[in-house]
Amino acid sequence: MTTSLSLWSYRLHCRWKRLCRAFDYATAQLSQNDAQTLIMDCQPLAGWYPLMVLTEDDVFEMAADLHGDAADALAPYIPGACDYVGRKWEASGDDYWHARHWALEIAQEWVAQEGVAVLSTPSLPNSQKGTCHG
Repeated sequence: MTTSLSLWSYRLHCRWKRLCRAFDYATAQLSQNDAQTLIMDCQPLAGWYPLMVLTEDDVFEMAADLHGDAADALAPYIPGACDYVGRKWEASGDDYWHARHWALEIAQEWVAQEGVAVLSTPSLPNSQKGTCHG
């Protein structure tokens, strides 16, 4: 009985936190941590799995590694710099193609393990063949 009560309490707590985040979002008072949690909560529902995320914290950490305490002077500029780079960044596309291809290979392996036949075998152009295993 104690286990089911603590599980019920945990689920209630999680739902309460989600409701609080929803209210903060609706009233434009969402904290950075809550915004990041909201994004992570929505990933499976949206079907998005970001491979690379530029964060202000990571840029500041890099600045601190390079400049020590002097990095504090950069802190107010980092959010704008991240926003600018996020809007202007253009990747070559190869990394994204390889990630998609690798995910497809894994899905095909899992389907084969379940004994489900795939209707056709895709053929890739020679210029896009490569290895993406990790």
